[in-house]
Amino acid sequence: MGGSSINNINYRYYKKLFIYSLILSTLPVIIIGILSYTKASADIEEKVAKENMQVLLQTQMRVEHQLEVLDTKVNANILSPDFTSNFQKSITPKDFIEYRTLANVMKKFITDKIWYHNLELVNHDEKWLIDKKGLSQLKEEDYRKHYLKIARTPHSSDWLTFSDENGQSIKLVKKIPLLSKNPKGLIIVTITNEKITEIINEKNKKNEIVVLDKEYKLISNNSSKQSPFLFNDLINKIKNSNATNGYFTTKLKGKSVGINYSKSTFNQWTYLSVVPIEAITKESKDIAWYTVIYCIVIIIIISIIALQWSRRLYNPIHNVYKSVVSLTEDDTDSKDEFDCIQRKIHSIKSSNLQLEHRINNQLNHLREYFVLKLLLGQVKSNEKDSMLVNLKFPTSWHALAVVIINIDQLENTNYQSDDKESLLFAINNIVRNTIAEDKHFSPVFLNDYQVTILLSNEKNSVDQKKYFYSVASKIKTLVLKHLGLQISIGIGRTYDQLEKTAQGYEEAIKALKYRHRLEPGVILHVDDITGNQTLKCNYPKQVSLELLDSIKSANQEESRKLLKEFISYMTKFNIPFHNCQTILAQLLAKILELVQEADESPDQLFGKAMVFDELFSFNTVQEAEDWFNQSIIPPIIDKYYEIRTNQQTNITESVLSIIEDEFYKDITLEYVASKINFHPSYVSRVFKKETGSSFSDYLMRYRINQIKKLLSETNIKISEIAERFHYNSSASFIRSFRKSEGMTPGQYRKKFN
Repeated sequence: MGGSSINNINYRYYKKLFIYSLILSTLPVIIIGILSYTKASADIEEKVAKENMQVLLQTQMRVEHQLEVLDTKVNANILSPDFTSNFQKSITPKDFIEYRTLANVMKKFITDKIWYHNLELVNHDEKWLIDKKGLSQLKEEDYRKHYLKIARTPHSSDWLTFSDENGQSIKLVKKIPLLSKNPKGLIIVTITNEKITEIINEKNKKNEIVVLDKEYKLISNNSSKQSPFLFNDLINKIKNSNATNGYFTTKLKGKSVGINYSKSTFNQWTYLSVVPIEAITKESKDIAWYTVIYCIVIIIIISIIALQWSRRLYNPIHNVYKSVVSLTEDDTDSKDEFDCIQRKIHSIKSSNLQLEHRINNQLNHLREYFVLKLLLGQVKSNEKDSMLVNLKFPTSWHALAVVIINIDQLENTNYQSDDKESLLFAINNIVRNTIAEDKHFSPVFLNDYQVTILLSNEKNSVDQKKYFYSVASKIKTLVLKHLGLQISIGIGRTYDQLEKTAQGYEEAIKALKYRHRLEPGVILHVDDITGNQTLKCNYPKQVSLELLDSIKSANQEESRKLLKEFISYMTKFNIPFHNCQTILAQLLAKILELVQEADESPDQLFGKAMVFDELFSFNTVQEAEDWFNQSIIPPIIDKYYEIRTNQQTNITESVLSIIEDEFYKDITLEYVASKINFHPSYVSRVFKKETGSSFSDYLMRYRINQIKKLLSETNIKISEIAERFHYNSSASFIRSFRKSEGMTPGQYRKKFN
């Protein structure tokens, strides 16, 4: 057909094909180029902004940490007895001891990073001043000139910025006494701005950082250049922002810059960082040029390829079109050759897919529906044989068993509760792929469980049980490996008739529900928790109860003796070993209940070992007895011994701790007992035995001692003390104090002041 075919139709579809190919090929390249450049530029700017904000916040934290350390040291030392007792005195040059004591306290204000430039202690009432020059008398004229403005600040503690002939400095000002309405003096710690700059530059060498005080005056600038930050529009923009930190771009002196800022809640300072936008966008401009060149080259190559391949592709398309037209009775609705070809192919493919999908879905649904009816006991005897054949299920076996899988928990995993259905579907696939097709019926979901009917060709009942257990163990291992989930598995009794499937399902559920009393990730056969009828008469119930009591009593010797008696009681009946394992599994389940009563988990006592798996791995009764004596019983006995020895001491320590933390509240014995989860009468007996005093007497003495401390060391009003300690009135407080101390609170305060 060659070129003549193309000429006959004037290259109509050839041109369209070329144009479409060119547009579809070049447009993504252009879009991707634009998007990549835009994204790269935005990412670079965002990354730099985040890095600068991180540097700024780290710098702020370093500065504030050092200021907080200084503030804390000042607070701690001016509250010390040496300071408070000597500050209120009238000190003259003759009072060398008092001066030296105050000077030594003031020396303790020095921190590792901040050395103060000057330190001034002013007592306005007693008219004296201590600074780096020593002790001097404070004249009223000097006080008004240098300290009156500072004393009138509204806060008892504040960071202030000052400028004088020596340059700018920062002052930590505290009124003494702290929180007093009528302070008697001041302590002023002066730090030079250079100290703040040193802290900023300690781990920051390239970013320009500026610190402003709460009035937006410059404190520190670590750059030697003239800072452009102090323009009014920039300051106003930061002032009007409600955010504590942020980033924005602006122009300063005709240059675009990126500004990071952070407002401190500690002292209302503002920290600023600046990066020129041209430094940020330099790399993105290089990316833009590379992107443009790359796109142009790609477009040229694509145009040449599209021109050549469009000519080659058109001839086969035209041939196909002619073939389709010859098979299509009515082509009037088709827009062009492509539309006609698409319609025909889509019609054929859609029909085939729908038919195939419908057949597969129907078969799978029928297989699952049949299994569900088996589990619910709704399959009639005369239907089952034909259904097995029609649904391509196995038709022969020696034994069947129902296995139910439950996901123990989704906490502390990467999954959410909404993922449970998807996880069950994944477990379903693991079961289907793990077990041979002729060894199981279709796995299904029922009541939030994954349920599978397993088949065994083993003739011996013991071998059948071992086979089903091994399959369950394999599934459990694969689920943990691939999904990272702990699952519990319940196995019903074996049976050979499909009509008994519903009973096997109920037995498996019964076994699975028992997992709540044991460890997670357990595989339980229904015989392990209930025993069969032949085993019930051989279970030494009385010896089991005595053994459990000896463990709770922390009697190691008695427990060994009773365990041996328990084992001997079993062997006396010549019970087969696999039945002995079932009886021992029942004993283990009861022992694990003691672990729960002690508020412990099996993992904490036995590690990550699966104790039931270990029990069923033994080959003799003697191995199991040694395992109980060495690995299971001793950790539980140790736990109960610890509980008994520590309980009384812990109660007393807890009560004393609550009294020390909450003595100012109206606490009672019942309130304390409820907090530590013991009966009030028991708490009262233990507390009196340990301390020699009743709870109420001890609490009263402790509260009186705290009240006496407030009376002797503070000027808090007696009415406020009464209210703080929840007395009904000041009168009742005074009566209670007089009854205890033989004097009124006011008399007691005068005694010490």
